[in-house]
Order: sequence, then structure tokens, then C-alpha cells
Amino acid sequence: MHQFAFTSFTHSLEDKEIAIQRLDDEIQSLTARLCFLKSERNTFAITSTLPDEILTKIFATIQAACRNRGFDWNSSSTLQAWLPITHVSRHWRKVALQSSQLWCQIDALPEPAIREFLVRSAGRRLSV
Repeated sequence: MHQFAFTSFTHSLEDKEIAIQRLDDEIQSLTARLCFLKSERNTFAITSTLPDEILTKIFATIQAACRNRGFDWNSSSTLQAWLPITHVSRHWRKVALQSSQLWCQIDALPEPAIREFLVRSAGRRLSV
């Protein structure tokens, strides 16, 4: 770790800019190191040791529960309802992205104005 000794009495603008750059570089380095250490720590959590197949089943169960609860046009989409669980960790995100089972049906629902247009133009009720 580097120790910087800068005082407010540094006279040159160039010296101040160099000092700021060095501090910014050190902050960036420490931030990267902290991220790495947190990631390493997370590998020891029990949720990180679950087999990928079990995680995929859990994700699929949550996804199905979100689909089966019904859909309100004024609420967030089904995808937005179940997707946050994949933000728990890098490992969970990787498992979710690699599971074709989770992505074989994509919820892409039109905005209410577009839905109304489609309903009227079709002359029948739009089923989703």
C-alpha cells in the first residue's frame, strides 16, 4: 500500500493534478481489490455451493410462480418480477444465463396504448 504525503501548501497546479491522479489511481486499485476480496468471500457462502442444476430448478420454480400469479398490465412484467434473483451473485447470474429453460419463453408485452390499438385493429380481445 502506498502512503501519500500531500499538503494543502503544494504550490504548483501541475503538482496538485499529479497528486489527484495518484490518489485516484490508488482509490481505483483499492476498489478493485475490495471487489475481488468480496467475490472470494462469497464463494464460501452456502448459496455458492449449490449445484447448478438445483439453482436452475429454483429459478424455474420462481419464474413459473411469477407467471402463474397473473399479470396486471399496470405492474412490472413477469420477467422483471423473477429476474432480480439472478442479481444475487455472479455465479447465480452465470447459471441463469446458461439455462435455456429460463429463456425459452420471453415475456414481451406491449405498452397499454399499443395493446389497445392491437385489440381494436384485430376486432377482438387480445389474449396474452
